[in-house]
Amino acid sequence: MLQIDGSPYAWLGPSQPARCLLGAIDDATGKIAGLLFRPTEDQAGYLMLLRGIAVVHGLPVSLYHDKHTIRVRPRRRP
Repeated sequence: MLQIDGSPYAWLGPSQPARCLLGAIDDATGKIAGLLFRPTEDQAGYLMLLRGIAVVHGLPVSLYHDKHTIRVRPRRRP
């Protein structure tokens, strides 16, 4: 099982635009399976991250993520 999450921050310094660092960590070993910088946390970024992991390590059995809306469209408020 891989735990995936994103962290927006000015990773490259204050003179550079903020980027979101997407990461995947093996839940059993705590080892980093993959990292990827993106302008924002988005589904396309997670698919690119997963593709890179699949090429190097193979497909994970499952993914765990927080309950944010990266994979589903948020409901509109009335």
